[in-house]
Amino acid sequence: MRTKLPIIYFLVFCFLITGYAIIQADMYLNLPYIPDEKRFANHIAHYHHSIGAKFDDLGGNIRAYLTLDPALGYGSGYWAVHYWLTHSTSKLDLIRLFYLILVLSIPLILFVHSLLSKSKYKYLPVYTYLSFPIAWWYGKITGPEPLSIWFSLVGLLMLLSDKKALSFLGWLLLGIGFGVKSTIFPIILFITFIYLAKYRLDIISYISCLALPIGFLIANPFLASGTGLKNFLNSVSTHSHSGSFSWNAFLSLVSREGTTWEGLPNWGFLHWGFGIVGLLFFLAFLHINKLKNHLYSFVFCTIFSLILISSTIAYGWYCHPIWILVPVILLQIKIDFRTKDTMLYLTIVFGSMTSFKFIAKSYVERVNMIEPELHTTIQTKMLKVLKPLISS
Repeated sequence: MRTKLPIIYFLVFCFLITGYAIIQADMYLNLPYIPDEKRFANHIAHYHHSIGAKFDDLGGNIRAYLTLDPALGYGSGYWAVHYWLTHSTSKLDLIRLFYLILVLSIPLILFVHSLLSKSKYKYLPVYTYLSFPIAWWYGKITGPEPLSIWFSLVGLLMLLSDKKALSFLGWLLLGIGFGVKSTIFPIILFITFIYLAKYRLDIISYISCLALPIGFLIANPFLASGTGLKNFLNSVSTHSHSGSFSWNAFLSLVSREGTTWEGLPNWGFLHWGFGIVGLLFFLAFLHINKLKNHLYSFVFCTIFSLILISSTIAYGWYCHPIWILVPVILLQIKIDFRTKDTMLYLTIVFGSMTSFKFIAKSYVERVNMIEPELHTTIQTKMLKVLKPLISS
């Protein structure tokens, strides 16, 4: 029986990844653009009009990137990607394709890392990732969040590896992710606590942290100009909202059920699934001493994010990157760790079952925003399967 288990795990893994890829590709390439995406397109058109550099004008494009101002509080690196991808067309098709590749690469990165490292669980981190409703989110799918999360994930895995030589590159990628959108700040807090505890009094390791601001500057090169910092602060402050902690706001965000201003489903913190809470209980129950810093850091960052978003709904995005830390922490459980696997499996399976309702309902409500005659074959079949399940 033991020899068959890995084969079963692999087959289930292939089924999940294939299904995820097919559904995501169908949604990303066929969904109509929501208001935010149309708003982004207007900003891109403005950049093309003001810059006017052709695609093969390398010097002109480099100068444009070095002086590209941020908009909506997003890093200029984010807008540069959109600018370059729309050189040959005014449509957002290439941008959608680019973000589809980013989203599909995240579970593959987690899986490849589990194979290359001494992680005890090869498939579980990916399965946990796919069990989170936020991994199936269909809002402003060409927003800066996927790009920021991608850089942050790769940088985070480098910093958590045993290869000190990757530290500089890891901090650099984190800095780029932070420069694309500042909402990954909780991830930076998480890894900072762990990194400083891991390399105590190691001056060389501390120096590598300087790559963080360098990465931030790479994502926002206009900061090197005379008025760059002032323009950046003005952009961020314009799209930020101040407020004090409100318990009612906290409860509303945690248990919220309804739609956003764009008509998209929104369940507050439930979007992040129950796996986060389950993992906390699992780690606390087992008292894995080698991961206690990860647990303490994760708890602190989660509490920090919840307090922040409870001051104003506009800060809700600061909880967005927290969920990616769960599969990353699972990857840190090594082969020689003594764990009760049954406890972990039950926790994640229960979390997946409770999250399925939100994943299915989010899909159905998003597809229902499309005219029925425009539904693809996959969307029509998925609606027939999911509607009875979420109504029962």
